[in-house]
Amino acid sequence: MFKKTLFFLCFFLFSLNSYSLDQVVIVDIDYLLNNSKAGKSIQEQLKKINDARIKEIKSKDKLFKDKEAKLIAQKKILSEQEFAKKVSDLKKEVINSNSLRKKEMEQSNKKRNDALSKLLKEINQLLIEYSERTKISMMLDKKNVIISKNENDITKEILNLLDKKITKIKIN
Repeated sequence: MFKKTLFFLCFFLFSLNSYSLDQVVIVDIDYLLNNSKAGKSIQEQLKKINDARIKEIKSKDKLFKDKEAKLIAQKKILSEQEFAKKVSDLKKEVINSNSLRKKEMEQSNKKRNDALSKLLKEINQLLIEYSERTKISMMLDKKNVIISKNENDITKEILNLLDKKITKIKIN
């Protein structure tokens, strides 16, 4: 009889549900990057840089087309050697222009990555401070979560804190 009582007592004690006091929350980092004041500032600055670059590219393309048309018009007037030299010079000019475009694009991507890296560092620091203040044990990025309750999503709170802390990141 004692063994049965002990068995039932142990069974009920160990079968009780344990409730964790650890809090797990969800944060949408992509949303913060795209909708924060600093993120929008980065996007606007990059758009201005890209628009200026596109305008410059179009003007250079028009210039090259004009040079090409002028060269074709002079084909019958120039000797073959002189024409071949001018064609070669124009090709070199186009190649140099394309390599310059590639370098500018790489620089633009580097500036974008640097600015986003700065913003991510700020977001990370803000999340650390927030988790320490509110005793949150775990934060997950929303893109890595399949399903969760809406009350676990603290993205809007973090966005408000981020907008108060930092409003602009300058792109060099």
